[in-house]
Amino acid sequence: MVFVAQVAELLVSAEGQDVDEVGLSANGVRTECVQSRCAGAMVDRRNVNLWGEPAVDEDQGRRAVTYDELLVIREESWAKRLATASLVAEQLVCEQHAEQALTGLALRYRKAPDSYQRCRVLSRWPAVQVMTTVSVAANHFVQGSLWPALSERVGSEGQTFQREWGDAFLANLRRLSLPDFTDIEDPGLKYLGPILMHSGVPTYCLGDYYRLVMDRRSRTPGLSPTEFVSWAAARAVAGQLYNVDKPVERFLRYGGDYAIDVTDRVFELLDVVAAGGNADDVQLPPRFRSEAVNLRNQGVLQPSHRHHEGSPGRSLLPRLVIDPYGRGLLLRLPSADTGAADQATWSVTLGTAQETVRSRALWPGEAAPELDVPIPVPLRSATAALVGHEEHPTNVLVVDDKDPLLAFGEDGEQLPPGLPLRGAVVWLLFPGHPEDLRTQGELEIIAQGTLPPGWASWSLVLVSLHGLAAVRVPASERWRTVRSVAAVRIDPGEPIPGLLSRAGAPVFAQPPEILLPAGLSTDTVWTASVSDERGETLVGRHQLDPGDTAALWRCVPRPLLGSYTIRVRGPWGRGAAREVFVAEGVAVQSTPSWRRINSRGLIPATVRLATTAGVHLDSEIASLGEHQLDAQVGADVRGQACPLIVRPPHMTISYQSELRSAAPAIYPVPLATEELRESHGVLVVDLGEAGAPQLHALAGTIQVQLIEPSGAAGNGVYRFDLNRLTDTLVAHPRLRLALDPGGELVVATVTPRKLFSRIDLIGAELWLQDAPNVEGMTVLAYLARAPWLPAAALPIREGRAVLPLRLVDAGPLVVHVRVEDPWLPQPVPAWAPLDSIVLPAQGWYRGDSPAETALSSFLAGAGPFPEGEADLEWIWAILARAQSLRLDARFVEVAQACSKELRDDPTGALLALRSVPIDAHRLPEVLVRSGLLALPSDQVASRARIDWSEATALSATLVSAGRLRSLNPESEELAAARVVCGDVLDQVLVGHDPYPKAGRLDASADRYALLKPEIREEFKLKTRLVPKGLLELDSRVLAVFQLLDNKDGAPRWLVEKAGRSLAELLSLLSGTGDEAGLAAVRARLHPSSKSGWRAFSALSLGWAWVARSSAHGEHRHRGWIEGQKQLWGDLARLAPQLVTIDVILADLLVRAHRTHDAEELP
Repeated sequence: MVFVAQVAELLVSAEGQDVDEVGLSANGVRTECVQSRCAGAMVDRRNVNLWGEPAVDEDQGRRAVTYDELLVIREESWAKRLATASLVAEQLVCEQHAEQALTGLALRYRKAPDSYQRCRVLSRWPAVQVMTTVSVAANHFVQGSLWPALSERVGSEGQTFQREWGDAFLANLRRLSLPDFTDIEDPGLKYLGPILMHSGVPTYCLGDYYRLVMDRRSRTPGLSPTEFVSWAAARAVAGQLYNVDKPVERFLRYGGDYAIDVTDRVFELLDVVAAGGNADDVQLPPRFRSEAVNLRNQGVLQPSHRHHEGSPGRSLLPRLVIDPYGRGLLLRLPSADTGAADQATWSVTLGTAQETVRSRALWPGEAAPELDVPIPVPLRSATAALVGHEEHPTNVLVVDDKDPLLAFGEDGEQLPPGLPLRGAVVWLLFPGHPEDLRTQGELEIIAQGTLPPGWASWSLVLVSLHGLAAVRVPASERWRTVRSVAAVRIDPGEPIPGLLSRAGAPVFAQPPEILLPAGLSTDTVWTASVSDERGETLVGRHQLDPGDTAALWRCVPRPLLGSYTIRVRGPWGRGAAREVFVAEGVAVQSTPSWRRINSRGLIPATVRLATTAGVHLDSEIASLGEHQLDAQVGADVRGQACPLIVRPPHMTISYQSELRSAAPAIYPVPLATEELRESHGVLVVDLGEAGAPQLHALAGTIQVQLIEPSGAAGNGVYRFDLNRLTDTLVAHPRLRLALDPGGELVVATVTPRKLFSRIDLIGAELWLQDAPNVEGMTVLAYLARAPWLPAAALPIREGRAVLPLRLVDAGPLVVHVRVEDPWLPQPVPAWAPLDSIVLPAQGWYRGDSPAETALSSFLAGAGPFPEGEADLEWIWAILARAQSLRLDARFVEVAQACSKELRDDPTGALLALRSVPIDAHRLPEVLVRSGLLALPSDQVASRARIDWSEATALSATLVSAGRLRSLNPESEELAAARVVCGDVLDQVLVGHDPYPKAGRLDASADRYALLKPEIREEFKLKTRLVPKGLLELDSRVLAVFQLLDNKDGAPRWLVEKAGRSLAELLSLLSGTGDEAGLAAVRARLHPSSKSGWRAFSALSLGWAWVARSSAHGEHRHRGWIEGQKQLWGDLARLAPQLVTIDVILADLLVRAHRTHDAEELP
């Protein structure tokens, strides 16, 4: 060992001989440490020796220290340092000091006669062993190697050395109360993992870390450190975090709060250095700054959008939150700029359901507040994009099939998935019952939440994780570890009741209190900074006094008014950041304090505001009428205006079912009789206080049923199971649901969907017979001869609605009548619902262009099809809605003309499909009937891209599946495809389907088909299938359930011709030598029947295989599959999920097999 030999020449053995401290300097001169944090160990060289002892000249009789004395001095000093740290890297001493101490420790270690004595040496100086080991890791880890560098310095090597040194390191971590990271799952990293974790990130790997951060931030504007670490951890678990060294991957995967805190500081470091600063005030080790400066000098680190220090605790991306006693799981859309519209419009996809939602600014010109979208059933992913910016969607993983345990803080915010849980009180959402939870340690269940009907097979519990090591559910593939790390709390206290900021945030009357964690060293340094909503720093790096943390606020101009961000930093992973809106000294008193609902809205209220000196209001009294939720009040401090929203607490009502979840409202909830019969629904009443409410079902003035609340109430929220009304609705289809027997406090109305006895088109008016005079009653009118146009929303007054001129003499109208809620406007469907009425009328639509007029004329039978002239989006709209256009005998002619137009330009047709609002469950049928599934589509990939989501999976496959195999493994597009299809995608892309028999109909399907509908639902609940990627096993099983549930609705000719089509299919595949296709279809065959509905599953995959084979060059198939379109389309209507899965599966497998065959050709 050359290094050890050289040092040994300069230092004597640890037998009590003197140490020549001058000989330890590389140039013969003792120099001061370059790290300020080592100042305690290396002070003025004129007064102390190298290790901090008082020093005098030798001629004055001063002795030098021995190695034992050196180690004792270092142990005492470094143990104090480590007592103030979470990870060793925070207090890592300069490399020179660490090397000196390691040499002394190594000499002692090597001199010990046996393993027992060697281990005693290492345990005698725990701080020295830990500090020096991590120093070697931080400074000398290179290309996956640490032990050689450590062996060289210690002068020992081999497995025995690694075991003794590693065991001692772990024991010393525990002795020093430092985390030992025993949750690192790789057994080969028992020692190396914790050592490298305590280095933070080795210097050698910092470049990879920084590049990953820069790349991800450039791809995801507004990304927070928490979101970055959670993303990286998830990719690391899946083995898909590419082009980074293993220490970086492990730090992000297992670091949890430590990694989040370090990443937050790295965000700041990179922003400051990129802007030209030296970042001396960023609280990271100097080696972190040096590497960032090197990247800037190399031109790799460029100035970018600064990390917004003013809002570290608030995500700028859609995220999940939980409402434990109300609406359940929610997708929270962030605050967004509104421009001149004063509202933000979002396009949201939940599974396959697409909707448009709007958030209106509370103050003109301000950003629209956050908006919550309920997630009514478990699903794998959700997608959200601002309308106008659909090219930048955000995908949110809802249920991870590998770990379907969702955790939320007491505030309802989701804890980062994939990261260790904090040992605190959390909400856990998971499939199954509370007793299904598996824990390492004793779990305390504090309360149970309530979930919407669509989450019936799931549980929501509030638990304490104190004392737990890990938790999981049976469906999880891994444990969620728990770390009890004492951290700072920023406690704002209770908000001012009835007062909101202009962005809808709660308002507090006093600055928040900073609570430092107990049990840490008194030498621990805590710093705090305060910035305003503009991001300007008001107080920077203020050192907190543990006995007087409120001194921070004496550094800020008072009184406080506005949004303030407080960031507290100390040991890594123990700090906190929070944004708080403060209106100091403001008090609000509302009369009444709680507004209940009356027959016209909310009972009126008078609100009085009081202020402290220095805060000025433009009004101290606000009067709210029955239709007013809130009022706006202007506030001013030191000439800075700050608007406030006065909104006293009030009663709300909402409705939840498996189909929808309505937002809380202050008016009676309108419900359809048919809706209550079709799905299990719950009426949620928020009284705001404990009580004993009952729901009175009134037919006229007569009470016909009394419903008690179901389940335990929480926070004054009561739930009424409307499924109990099923029998009553048979005799009384119209009901009022009230909280009092007299019907004064009506909370819901139940009426049949058909609000009139008949509707007639008379001239330019719609006449509704026997229609009630209901405020908000509206007709949605669609043109059957121009189905690409949006609906016209026509108000109904005294039973009549006036048509706009463009709808007069424009052909048949498809009309739908509904009651609009002024407080909760519903989106207008792209096309009329199924229960709409078609009103005959002559004529056609006179469009904005000759082509539009000609196409409408063709639909009316008054002109030829305008070949090559019509917009392909219009053609798609016709094909998708043809069955409700009253085409009668011309149905086939129109369908064939539209299909031909699309097939003439398959590339353009698929590109146009992206812009047509077609329901996801209708898309498979539309694509089948178009004939495009059998035509080449590879040209599209070079011209377009469709973002992967469950709703767009079929279109994305046709457009871009051809390039998935060629994408870089770290590609965002490939990652998005995996989220939608599941991890099995990687196997399917190379031609291997691990579940060839999934979706097969067999004897168990025969038994299921005989069950009654209610028994079927109970059976599906008991299976506890978790939402997974489309190609995963569970998803295919669910698709078969859908087929079996709908098979009785199959057209007679489909059942009768299924057997013959299957026989022809098998013959075709056999005759063309398609062994892969033949094997795939045979795996789906029913064991005893190849006809009727039992052939449907095999046909679904077989038709898809033949069509995609034809699209990829097997032209012999095209004629046959063209003749199967009618049957295939009928099956797609019955089982859209199975047909979707099979088209995707067939396309990917056919591509893989054709590529493999081509590669084998000479």
